[in-house]
Amino acid sequence: MQTEIAFSELEQWIKKHMDSSFEEIKPQAISFRNKFQLIINSIKMMGKQLGEAQIKEDQVAQQFIPVINDAKNTLLTTIHRETSDKLMEINTFEDLLALRDRAKSLLTRLGETGGSHSRTIHSFFAKYAKVLKLELGILDKELKRINELIDDYDEKTSMFVDCKQRIAKVSSALNVEREFLMKQNEIRDELGLLTNKKAELERKIEDYKRTERYNQYLKDKEVMEGAGNAINNILSELNAAFSRISRPLSKYSYELGLDKESNILMQSVMESPANLMADDKANNIMEILNKVKDAMQKGRIVTKNPERDVENINTLANNLHDYVKQYMDYHSNMQELRNKTSVIDNELERMYEELRKIRDYMQHKESSLNDYNQRVTNAKVTIKDELKKIVEIIESATMNKVTITI
Repeated sequence: MQTEIAFSELEQWIKKHMDSSFEEIKPQAISFRNKFQLIINSIKMMGKQLGEAQIKEDQVAQQFIPVINDAKNTLLTTIHRETSDKLMEINTFEDLLALRDRAKSLLTRLGETGGSHSRTIHSFFAKYAKVLKLELGILDKELKRINELIDDYDEKTSMFVDCKQRIAKVSSALNVEREFLMKQNEIRDELGLLTNKKAELERKIEDYKRTERYNQYLKDKEVMEGAGNAINNILSELNAAFSRISRPLSKYSYELGLDKESNILMQSVMESPANLMADDKANNIMEILNKVKDAMQKGRIVTKNPERDVENINTLANNLHDYVKQYMDYHSNMQELRNKTSVIDNELERMYEELRKIRDYMQHKESSLNDYNQRVTNAKVTIKDELKKIVEIIESATMNKVTITI
């Protein structure tokens, strides 16, 4: 026979079986309560009689009577405190535990009080001391029996307690599963919207690239690239030309010297020919070149191959203004095209930046979706494993096959 249990009713089902287990021991628990009540009644009766008992003056010296009465009153106070409350009825296992604790308290308190005044009570109230000792001895034996009963019950129902803990884990995992399944759906909806937005923006970019304006933009970019290459060639040729006359320039600077301003200008141009690109600077360089050539022709400075050096200086001097003019023309054209194309650059950059943000956000959402998938998977594994263990526990306890449905 196989029993099917809905998970929502599982705790109630376990409670029912635990209650059933308690019903088996309930008669013994009630029997203990009744015996405990008899013991309490007996102790209360003994206490009443003890309270009425008087010490005869011929039994003890007068000065000891207050001490003896103090011992008696202390014991009577403890008896009253421990026996005055009515015993609860036994309806649940918790009632049994409370009753057991009540009995332990009575046994401990009266034992401690009686023990601390043992000699006095036994010497002057021996009859009552014997009754108290007898009743406490009976209670001690009954407590041992009831503790055994409680231990047996705990052992028998401990597996159900374990089930309750596992039920809590399953409930928690179910909540996690529901929460992250809902979040998954929300993210999928967001990803759907983002996918549409991305596709729309990509179409917008493609449409933009099919316009005549964009075609002109590409042509302008191509012209700019050509102008940039031409400028680089000019600077490369200038750099080579200055390198070819570096020796006579160095000799002139070292042996005859340049004024500070000319020296700074020449060093700047030698480091980067782009620093030459202005007519006034070209004129200043021409003056320096003429001075160097004149010094060589007059023999004021001597180089290894003066004819070649003079020829190189003449070649550079003859072409210098052309280099500057070409550079400035290309540079001006590039600047004009750069201003023209920058508008489209900015528009494209804005669209591509927006597209990048969408893609990044989609990637973030997809990462979250993967994380939620893992959480849901982990929750499902927990649910499966814990339910399997609960089934094993219940089947072991009841010797019946069970199925738990969610």
